Amino acid sequence: MKSHKSEFLITFGLKIALIRFASTFTFQSLKYNLGLISIVAVLVGLLSSLILVWRTRRIKLLLLLSFWGVYPDENNFHFSRLKGGRLEEENARDESPLDSFGCHIQQTKKKKVN
Repeated sequence: MKSHKSEFLITFGLKIALIRFASTFTFQSLKYNLGLISIVAVLVGLLSSLILVWRTRRIKLLLLLSFWGVYPDENNFHFSRLKGGRLEEENARDESPLDSFGCHIQQTKKKKVN
């Protein structure tokens, strides 16, 4: 639901900007309006990329952890934190790893053969 609301707000803002641009269009103000539209386009692009990045849980988790100096290990199950000049391993949440789309990967446990 949140993504639909943000998409609606972005498109609503773009429609208002377009209507305002069309209603105040003169050749004298063309340079000013093109500058304004380019600034709005850059801001909308940044906002939409931030929304896409924030929606994926893996990147969200990694961004939050990187602010506290926690960086993921290779196996995606433990995280290493630099404390007092030495690395200590900490267990992450007990979840399956995420693929590139932020979805959980179903893992099958290997059975030991005697």
